[in-house]
Amino acid sequence: MRIKNEQTQIPNQKEFIQELIRKSKMVKNFHKELEEYRIKGDREGYVRKFKELMDKEERNTKWKKEYQKND
Repeated sequence: MRIKNEQTQIPNQKEFIQELIRKSKMVKNFHKELEEYRIKGDREGYVRKFKELMDKEERNTKWKKEYQKND
């Protein structure tokens, strides 16, 4: 019998899942740029490039949301 621990449950599960789906879609957009690091086995390069691309995509998404609000 498992005992549920309040700390292990994710608060706002719906938001977490939506964020995971959104980031998965973003990764699909730039997987080709990460492929070379994956093939080489360069974990550090992969993580660095992944963070760089995610930050760039986040800024673009944020900008688009702000732009749509102004229209």
